Amino acid sequence: EIFLTGICKACGPIKADLNAQQLNKDADKSAIVPAEELRLNMSVPPAAKPNRLGVLGEDLAGFPNGRRLNDDVVDIELQALEGAAQTGKIVPALAAGDKVDTPYREPGDSFPYVALPNTAAVNQADALHPDGGVGAGLGGNAFGGGFPVGPVAAVGGGALLACAGVMALRRRRAERV
Repeated sequence: EIFLTGICKACGPIKADLNAQQLNKDADKSAIVPAEELRLNMSVPPAAKPNRLGVLGEDLAGFPNGRRLNDDVVDIELQALEGAAQTGKIVPALAAGDKVDTPYREPGDSFPYVALPNTAAVNQADALHPDGGVGAGLGGNAFGGGFPVGPVAAVGGGALLACAGVMALRRRRAERV
């Protein structure tokens, strides 16, 4: 019901009337087609203390009743797929989730709310993360000993593209002759 029909007390195990099509007075119950879509019940007030697990964390203002910027959608969907929506209890094996419980940068207090993108490479330090972000991406030293993964990958990729271009030009010239 979380993904395809919406949530209502009569629809399934989550005992809340949130966003199911069956709640519409004019809905032809026999013609409702399950569809994955983002639903929102505007009569649910915003939560004073939002729970990152949304409806599964007993916060009816959270995902899948709409989508807040700090809702942990990955953990919510994994919990729902493993049965938490049917039992009303978090699946213990997935309780820790993916351990990404907060955004890298918090949303702002005014429109457009979404934080600005990072201006530095992911492995460089910034004011929020003085030790750097991701330890070693394509721009970093993945092996800790100073092996420059990024520059080597860039040079190697450039060389491959140059070779492919030269070969394509030779084939065209050979076809003309």
